[in-house]
Amino acid sequence: YMRVKEAPARLIETLPRALLPHLKFLVALREPVSRDLSWFNHQQTTNHFYCAEYRKLPAAKDYNANANLTLSCMREERQQECCAKSGETGMYAQQLQRWFSYFRRDQFLIINSETLKYNKTDTLQRIASFLGASGSEWNNLSMPQKNIVSGNRVWTIANMHPEVCARMRDKFALANHNLYKLLATSAPHAPKEQMPFPPFLDPCTNAKNEKMPTRLQIAAKKQVDRMNLLRAWELQKRRLQRNQNTMQGHDPPRSAGVGEEGTKGARKGESKEARERRRESTTERVQDGGMETEGERKREGKSDIHKAQILSLPLPSGTL
Repeated sequence: YMRVKEAPARLIETLPRALLPHLKFLVALREPVSRDLSWFNHQQTTNHFYCAEYRKLPAAKDYNANANLTLSCMREERQQECCAKSGETGMYAQQLQRWFSYFRRDQFLIINSETLKYNKTDTLQRIASFLGASGSEWNNLSMPQKNIVSGNRVWTIANMHPEVCARMRDKFALANHNLYKLLATSAPHAPKEQMPFPPFLDPCTNAKNEKMPTRLQIAAKKQVDRMNLLRAWELQKRRLQRNQNTMQGHDPPRSAGVGEEGTKGARKGESKEARERRRESTTERVQDGGMETEGERKREGKSDIHKAQILSLPLPSGTL
């Protein structure tokens, strides 16, 4: 097993030295919480629990109790007394780092099992190329996505208590981050068939036991939602700006010291006397050391409202 610390050294001691540089390792990594749940189903189906802690009720029949036991045994103070090492199996980064210290990085093709599940054709082609095979005989390869079990209850993510699922997910969060970092930094030395490793899907989002979409589908949906939100924000901003410009455009330009409709805004054909009467009828008052008409105050007030509406629009996250 990849998690066994002695495995790499034992492999080197067992195989002929001339063969070691030509070894190729295909590593399919499953999201840790889903992997732990699958391991529980396997032990329950075979009625063989490898650790005495798990043979006791309710851990032997209830995955929620089983997961709580795993979380307890993953605490540092209990790691020595617990036989249960199921949690450590999902700590992929430290296991791969150990193997990389014995073998070259380009001897490993590491895939996310979700890509093998949802993008079978492309993934199998990459595997065939890595192994030096044609891969044509794999085109019609059947890959069932459900275990066929009789007699025992098969637990799924949907059966998990949401709090237990969240605790398990959070427990593996740092380990997953370290895995992504390790694969990214080692990418220059990876084989040509190695594609960027997509992050694991959130296991707790599958609460209704529905088929989980691929990472690309999730990313595409998020991008579409973001663009739609940004487009709606821009349209609303333009609409408010257009209303503001339209309102201001009804008022002719004015010069300083002149009323709401000043000399430059004199109506066509308006006599000098009519213009003077209109100016005198405009109520003026002193504000902040300057002259401001009632019309100006109303116009500026409406303008401030529009500015406030624009500034208060929620900017979509990630747009800056």
